[in-house]
Amino acid sequence: MKKVLAINSRIGSSLGIFDNGKPIFCIEEERLNRKKNWMGFPELSLKYILEKGLLTARETDAVAIVNENEQGNLVKNEFYEKYDRSFENALGLKSLNTKNFKKALSPSNQNQVSETAKLVEFGFGQDKHVHFDHHECHAAAAYYGLVDDMEKEFLILTLDGGGDGRTCTISKGINGKITKLASTNNYSIGNMYSAVTYFLGFTPHEHEYKLMGLAPYPDKKYAKKYISYFENFITLLSGDTEFCSKGGLCRDEFLRSLRDDLTRDRFDNIAAGIQGFCEDLLLRWVKGCMVKYNISNILCSGGVFMNVKANQKISQLAGLESFQVFPSCGDETNIFGAAWLHHTKKNTFNEKFLTKFTLGPTPGKLSRKILTKYSNSIVIHQTSDPETYIGESIAKGKIVARCSGPMEFGARALGNRSILADPRNLETVGKINRAIKQRDFWMPFAPAVLWDKANEILHIPPSIKKSGSPYMMLSFDSIKKRRSELACVIQQADFTLRAQTVSKDLYPELYKIINTFYNKSGTPGVLNTSFNLHGFPIVTTADEALEVFMNSELDVLVIDNLVINKK
Repeated sequence: MKKVLAINSRIGSSLGIFDNGKPIFCIEEERLNRKKNWMGFPELSLKYILEKGLLTARETDAVAIVNENEQGNLVKNEFYEKYDRSFENALGLKSLNTKNFKKALSPSNQNQVSETAKLVEFGFGQDKHVHFDHHECHAAAAYYGLVDDMEKEFLILTLDGGGDGRTCTISKGINGKITKLASTNNYSIGNMYSAVTYFLGFTPHEHEYKLMGLAPYPDKKYAKKYISYFENFITLLSGDTEFCSKGGLCRDEFLRSLRDDLTRDRFDNIAAGIQGFCEDLLLRWVKGCMVKYNISNILCSGGVFMNVKANQKISQLAGLESFQVFPSCGDETNIFGAAWLHHTKKNTFNEKFLTKFTLGPTPGKLSRKILTKYSNSIVIHQTSDPETYIGESIAKGKIVARCSGPMEFGARALGNRSILADPRNLETVGKINRAIKQRDFWMPFAPAVLWDKANEILHIPPSIKKSGSPYMMLSFDSIKKRRSELACVIQQADFTLRAQTVSKDLYPELYKIINTFYNKSGTPGVLNTSFNLHGFPIVTTADEALEVFMNSELDVLVIDNLVINKK
């Protein structure tokens, strides 16, 4: 069986190499060009895998391309300009966000050629190109990546801002086959959430999580008013299984309504309203689909399901047997679905294809150039047991940056490119924010928790008792009597946690780190946040790790078995 190259050239630019269905190397373009949330053809990623000898065009069976319709490369500045034009042209208003966006725009890359032409340029002939539908990729990622019982019937739900003319689909998966049951192309909750994000002065398709984090703070009576307001734009029909938007609703019309109705309203109340509306709508939809199709095992994918608070509410539904969301389920992970759709055209699906999500480059060695640059500022020593060292350092109050093993794919730091710290001391939050993260004051950090000890601090719904949350795709209610130990990683308004549950099998090194800390402290979790400077992607290489370390107030850096301290 020859290898498959999977490509996503739009939002969440990424590529992956798959061998007989198994992902062997996957990377997002932002990790190489250092431009966060990059959109466009993953040119540096393709050059990387060719130069490293990870793949050749000759040994490639097919290039699985996300999206059926090639529309040219979408680049970041064009994408944001659509929102600006909606305010400036359609509404006759000068956008409040234009200056902010122009700072974030990528350098001009308007002259990019089509992905087909680019692939041919790199030697991947057009005869190998196979396009796959956007939402079928989302559905296939969830089903083929997560299911380990083929005889069981699963309901697969996808929902996002749109792709290939659809914003959501409902499918059934059983015996290795996916059957689409329904779909819609209406203006979606994903579109609404992004428009509200823009309206409030944040970056759409990037900062929605900030609204989600802010939402629990206002009084519920204020949120209720705005939930009712948003209900005027999208509702559910056919037994709560079919989304229906206000006739002809589009971004311009919705932004016009926000401008006319909410311009002088408090931004935190609006955030609470859109989050509450999102949760209520998704709960009704999932419940309606469970009843209509009589299936209680739910799989989800698509950007809307990056909303961990809504996922938590779904996981708590009565009658739900199992619930899983594909990790980092935005468009960046559609490469998985595309590769698996190609594989299952010719091969039987026998077992789930996703067994790990640390699929990127290893750090490599520190270069002579950067060692020379910082030779008078650092002390380096080797350790034969870096995990115990890190765990003990965290227990002593140190903030440790870890850059070890293959880099994580997707939006979550899962331990290999992470900043790790004691979750008990609230002063740690301020120190990390001053040192490196500069997070908004209302945003909590997240914990990585021992899965076999998780019920000591988390309320775990029956629907995820088997799967856990190994990729940080939902939040949990905390155990009240243990909240004082979680000061740095708990949402202070509603006491929830966006936890990564860490098992020995999936994350042996991270498990050992946390277990070492647990043996010292009695707390079965540590603070885990991504290892990056504010506004930049997660670090990829050893050199990047050291550069960030030296330009922050982090206490210790561990790169594989190297321990680096500042003089």
